[in-house]
Amino acid sequence: MNVCDNIVSAETGRRALIVMTDGDDVGSHNSLTNAIHSAQAAGVAVYSIMYTREMPGYPDVRGLRPSGLRNMQQISLATGGREFIVGRQMPIRQIYAAIEDDLRSQYRIGFTPTPSKPHKFHTIELRTTNPALTVQSRTSYSTPE
Repeated sequence: MNVCDNIVSAETGRRALIVMTDGDDVGSHNSLTNAIHSAQAAGVAVYSIMYTREMPGYPDVRGLRPSGLRNMQQISLATGGREFIVGRQMPIRQIYAAIEDDLRSQYRIGFTPTPSKPHKFHTIELRTTNPALTVQSRTSYSTPE
């Protein structure tokens, strides 16, 4: 079962999932693609906070799989969240402040897609013409029923 399968809310508004992890996957039953689609279908932005050995200073534990830094980056990017790596340059307090700032400064943009089969995923790209601005948005959506 995906974590996002349990995210149900009658309320409207912004929804975020903050995942603090070392990124190591030691027993998932679902793929990264399924996790991304579940989070997108639930309308949840995933913010990943990583403690990872891929950064200098992380304990070197021989024999473990490589960290899931790339996976956490992918799920955060695809859902409109962001990923952070805890370290001297970015302490945990600063990370939570950045997430709080993101959630306060979101805007909702809507459009009417062309008709297609329910629950089909479509990619989207949102960009700005002003190079001084950045856009943080999900990368796909699921057609509603």
